[in-house]
Amino acid sequence: MLFAAGAVAFENISRTRMEWSRPAYVALIVLVTCVLAPLTVPVLPAETYVRYQKAIGLEPPKAENQPTGPLPQHFADEFGWEEMAREVGRVYNALPPEQRAKTAIFANSYGQAGAIDFFGGKYSLPKAISSHQSYWLWGPRDYTGESVIVLGSERHRRSGTFRQRRSGWKNRSSLLAP
Repeated sequence: MLFAAGAVAFENISRTRMEWSRPAYVALIVLVTCVLAPLTVPVLPAETYVRYQKAIGLEPPKAENQPTGPLPQHFADEFGWEEMAREVGRVYNALPPEQRAKTAIFANSYGQAGAIDFFGGKYSLPKAISSHQSYWLWGPRDYTGESVIVLGSERHRRSGTFRQRRSGWKNRSSLLAP
């Protein structure tokens, strides 16, 4: 409501007394957009972005409860996904065909699961399962839990997750992480 009132007031003032302010206002918006765009849209290479961020005196906000690098999380998350999918594809495709047919790929985050789903076609990977965010709603798909490739954690730390999920999911097989 205040933005609308301010816009009407600015138009009335700039139409009658300060006609020069309209082009100045547009120029100011364009200038501020050019200065701030690299902070929100990936228009610079990573190395250039880090130098730019330091030059204007900003540090990436802490969005995660873990150590982060010089890039903000929303840019850092764009790196390494295809390499991860390629490595999962190497492991998955090395399995015997009968085991591969019943092997699930469990990702610890929706980012990992999304990367497997996005890049997985290149490497003949099935859709991922995960207990993170909306992937949790899709459940175990058609997997029994007999064979699971787990991304990003050690087996002894994740076995509780599978026991917990099995109680809520229909299939009750034991976990085997190749």
